[in-house]
Amino acid sequence: MAVLGVGLAWDVHWFVPAVPMLTAAVVLGIGSAHLPGLRGVVRGIARPGLSFAGKRLMRVGIVLLGLKLSLHDVLGIGWATVVMVLAVVTATFFGTLWLGRRIG
Repeated sequence: MAVLGVGLAWDVHWFVPAVPMLTAAVVLGIGSAHLPGLRGVVRGIARPGLSFAGKRLMRVGIVLLGLKLSLHDVLGIGWATVVMVLAVVTATFFGTLWLGRRIG
């Protein structure tokens, strides 16, 4: 079912290039989860595979999309910016871990 969703998202992006494939996949996934005919399948037999695709594969896709969009721009600005971005990302990561443990 996830592969079918990727295929449909690819088709949407091909017909409307302004719509990113990842955005189309998210919208199609949300839509299919609420369609009366598919709701039972999505929440039943397809749930384990869709959960894996949504939790693991989509996160990887988002990270790769972010790298694709910003790495070239950051490197073009200079090394000082690269160091600043790495420091902010590191501080955010460890700050979130610390806050999550504090909150429980």
